[in-house]
Amino acid sequence: MRERRRRRTRQGQDAYTTLQFNVELYGDSDQVLYITSPYLLAGKTTVAVELANSFAAAGRTTALVEADLRNTPLTDYLPQPVKKVGVSDYLQQKATLAEIIMPTNIERLQVVFGGTRAQGISELFNQQRLAELMGQLRNQFDVVILNTPPLTGEIDTFLLSKQCDAGVVVLHRGQDRYRQVRPLIQKLDAVGSKLLGCVLVDE
Repeated sequence: MRERRRRRTRQGQDAYTTLQFNVELYGDSDQVLYITSPYLLAGKTTVAVELANSFAAAGRTTALVEADLRNTPLTDYLPQPVKKVGVSDYLQQKATLAEIIMPTNIERLQVVFGGTRAQGISELFNQQRLAELMGQLRNQFDVVILNTPPLTGEIDTFLLSKQCDAGVVVLHRGQDRYRQVRPLIQKLDAVGSKLLGCVLVDE
């Protein structure tokens, strides 16, 4: 199952603008952020997309990166180019950074899709090539937002978080209970990940 794209309302737009302000306020100099959730369908991709939009609207050059390579939900939100290259292709040394960064119809916002399907995704994230990618994105953009996988199931997000300055966990009202989520957040803390906070979504 995949997340459904949600229509942006004025109220929703104001909420994401507030979220962007709070991230800048409490994140201080944090440049690279990961967005995750405990489970699938919590709304993390919506938050990642809208937060990236808000940063771009605020005048920050922004890269939105699909790091959920097992599900690639960004393709439900943004049109993919004909040449489907992205993160996986860069990590396998099949593409350069210039080849995987794609423009959008939003000023100051560019996107990096997941790319072609790959085997051994956790192994791809646990190598120097990932650090090189993140370093280049840091040099090119004011803000980098990673749409990372859910925390349950695989170790991908825990590996990715090591290359990020901070993260945000998206919780779905009625689906996620604190006693279930707390151990996952403790695991993030154990790998040294800085957590800015949680976002509660109703949809």
